[in-house]
Amino acid sequence: MAAIGAAAFVIWAMASAARAAGPVDARTEVGCPHALAAVVRCAQEPGASQDPEPAQDPERLRAMLAEPGADGRLSRETAVERLLVSDQPAAHRLLQEHLFRRPDPDALSTTILTAFARHLLGAPPAQFGGAGNGVRREILVGYTQALAPLWSEATPSDAEPGQVELRRLARLALQRVPGRELVDVAGQLLAEPRPTCALLRCLGDLQQPLLAPVIARQLEAGDAALRSCATEALQFLCYPDEPLRTKAQFELWQQQFGDQRYLDLVERAARGTQRPQEGLRQEISRLRVEAARDVVRALVVRSLGIDWAAVHARTVVDEPEVLAACLEQLQQTLGAGLPVEDAAVPRQAFGRALLQRYRASGADPLRTRAMLLEVAAYLTRPEETELAAEVVTLLLAQLELADRDCELAALRGLRRFPGTETRARLVAFAHQQLERGEPGRDLLAATLGVLSARTAPRWAAPLPTDADKADWLRLVAACCRSEPRLELREPALMLAQTLDGKDGRVVEVFPLLLDLVHDAGQETKFRSTALILLQGWRNEESVADAWVAAVQGLLADPEAQIRLQAAESLGQLTESVLKGRVDWINSTIFAVRDRLEVETDAAVLRNLVDCMQACGREPQKQAQAIGALKKVIGGMPTPVPADQQFRLEPLLQALATIAADSRAELGQWTAACLSLQVHRKRQSLRLVLQSHSAVDLAKEVGSTDPSLATGARQAMRLLIDTALLKPPREAWSSSEELVREARDVRTAFNALDTIAEALVDSAALRLLRLEVDLAAGKPQDVVQKATQWLAATGPAAAVLGDDDRARIRCLAAEAQLALGRPDAARRLLDERGRDQDVDPAVVDLQSRIGRALVATDLAGAVQLFERVLGATPPEDPTMRARLLDWMQNSLRLRPESRPEVMARAAAYAAMFAAPDCPLEQRDAFEQMRTSR
Repeated sequence: MAAIGAAAFVIWAMASAARAAGPVDARTEVGCPHALAAVVRCAQEPGASQDPEPAQDPERLRAMLAEPGADGRLSRETAVERLLVSDQPAAHRLLQEHLFRRPDPDALSTTILTAFARHLLGAPPAQFGGAGNGVRREILVGYTQALAPLWSEATPSDAEPGQVELRRLARLALQRVPGRELVDVAGQLLAEPRPTCALLRCLGDLQQPLLAPVIARQLEAGDAALRSCATEALQFLCYPDEPLRTKAQFELWQQQFGDQRYLDLVERAARGTQRPQEGLRQEISRLRVEAARDVVRALVVRSLGIDWAAVHARTVVDEPEVLAACLEQLQQTLGAGLPVEDAAVPRQAFGRALLQRYRASGADPLRTRAMLLEVAAYLTRPEETELAAEVVTLLLAQLELADRDCELAALRGLRRFPGTETRARLVAFAHQQLERGEPGRDLLAATLGVLSARTAPRWAAPLPTDADKADWLRLVAACCRSEPRLELREPALMLAQTLDGKDGRVVEVFPLLLDLVHDAGQETKFRSTALILLQGWRNEESVADAWVAAVQGLLADPEAQIRLQAAESLGQLTESVLKGRVDWINSTIFAVRDRLEVETDAAVLRNLVDCMQACGREPQKQAQAIGALKKVIGGMPTPVPADQQFRLEPLLQALATIAADSRAELGQWTAACLSLQVHRKRQSLRLVLQSHSAVDLAKEVGSTDPSLATGARQAMRLLIDTALLKPPREAWSSSEELVREARDVRTAFNALDTIAEALVDSAALRLLRLEVDLAAGKPQDVVQKATQWLAATGPAAAVLGDDDRARIRCLAAEAQLALGRPDAARRLLDERGRDQDVDPAVVDLQSRIGRALVATDLAGAVQLFERVLGATPPEDPTMRARLLDWMQNSLRLRPESRPEVMARAAAYAAMFAAPDCPLEQRDAFEQMRTSR
């Protein structure tokens, strides 16, 4: 009874301390761990009152969450804070997705949970960006559902060590949700078809008696396991005298104790005589351990300066449970490194006290002894020579204990003390574990992680004069060729990339990696990873030539993934600063060209083309790249088969990109354009011609420099030939870009007019010339040329066929109309013949000529309107306007024909009643029908 009374007094004292520290509301006055909330809050959450910046673009924040290492810590914390203040559930789902991801080297889950708990300290209306009740409910449901799996194990001791801390943070956060709101959230989650035991345990651990009725509903669940979990959760939450297994038992209990607080229920259980004393001691012990852990955390985490003396006093105590809990907290907190601000004297005193306790702790569990030494190592800086030497000696001795937990703890501690002798001992230890095979796998992986550590303090590879260099290389080689199931090859590759003490690479590693890449017996993915790591040797003067030759040879590897990676690696040669760079790029262009001729994998081909493009953009490399691409394209069958089109398109795109480079010379880009012209790549041709302002070369077609004159004439012909590729359905006047092109083509024609036999006369060229003259606003030139060509006889007339002549007359009619001569335009169209009136463009021209004739030749205009109306299908959008033209002018010409006109128009009445008919057309039609 005395022990029970003491336990009750402890609980009462802790609750009183919490009330004295500050106001306690329904969210915090729920149990002993929260009794320390006021104490912890000052040290743990100094920034809780600051308003974080608003949320940014989700993808940007996702990228910030993924930034690794100590350098990315600020970005990760910033992203978490900004997502928490968002009123969008999707932003919070992003945080929920990142909770408990494995592996989690940067402890992002801890960061999220800590920030989430701090955010919930604010007033509810200000939480989650001021989200409304419905959205807020959705957000809280999402977090509760995401956190519940932490309670998958019945007790914290059954969970992994890291899960214990995460569970504590999750409980702290959920306890800060208003009680009634938490009840609603729990009710919604438990109402789902398949609630989980983890969720029930989570609710039972929140120390909120308000949740008891919600949990009790599951006492009648159909699943026996769920009913058992509900009983367990109620036992942990309510401390009833007997387990509550039915709804009736719970209702009876609620009538008696339903209005009591959690602390009252605990105190009642502590004072009661029916509960076994041993269970009560365990509960009291758990509360004391959590209290000690909370205090240590408050003294260590997010503090401007750590009070090492206070931490010392709380940690080095006689009670094993408290000691172990505090060491575990220090292990988690200090594992990432000591804070910048540091009180060296009390910290060193704390470290020495742990070492003293370590030496005197022969009877303590091995795990506690290992944590004592590990935390002492975390408290020691490498530059503190005397203390560091003592710690390293003890850590190395602990490696000989043949206990896995002790050895892992020793390795974590040794991570802080890189050195030549320590490295040699770890290399020897790694060889021992390698010989053990599967049993030594975890220790070997941990050792490789220490030896390859790159963050401060950085571990270095051996120098040429170091005694352990041969053993180090042998370890790398053996692990790189170990069995895949051991999962040691990737860590070994990382170790192979470690720089030595002078920031140089270990030269002997290059042939090792090269052998791995060439080893067809290795998995393709592993070979590809080794090839990626080989890129680091690209700028090593001693092996750069061998690297280039080896990677070029890999372009013919049987595995597509290796070829793809080799092409990508060669594409980065342009970033090299070594003197052999120019020769390497030259040889790469030829190697890639040869591979392009036979490559059948689309992804590899794309990388090869990208590599060629990167090389071709280098100064004075355009000629080689264009020549290589032309050779590959020219070697393909004509026409290119459908199954080869995937090869042709990327090649032509790369050719156009290189040719459009401003550094490409005249003869080079015109040569590229010839290949583009063969394959009718009009847009690519326009890109090249515009990039080099080809039209400006018009003045050089008569240059005394033969090469310049030849290039200029070729450029003019390319402008004209590219224009011939324009789809007929696109009018030259339909866009400003086409009008500019028409002007350029007209300039090219005029320039070549000065050169005898510069162009071979053809109907297509004559028609193109008339079209661009018309688009350029030169109708008089169109009339002049059309008249001349239509009147020609002999060989000049034989160039044109009947369709060509009809088209020329149409263009001439357009020009005459533009000059204000509708009569001449009509005569030209009449000369074409009625069978040519099916072309919509001709019908539109007739309609415009008819409108122009109304003022001078109404009868002729009506005839044209009649022809236009007959050639226009009813579904044509212009049908209504053309019918109105015919009706209006027919009635003006012959008013007596009104009955016939109205009878014909009646067939189209429904068209004017349709919803899409413009109001002015509908009114005009109705006015003509009703007028007399």
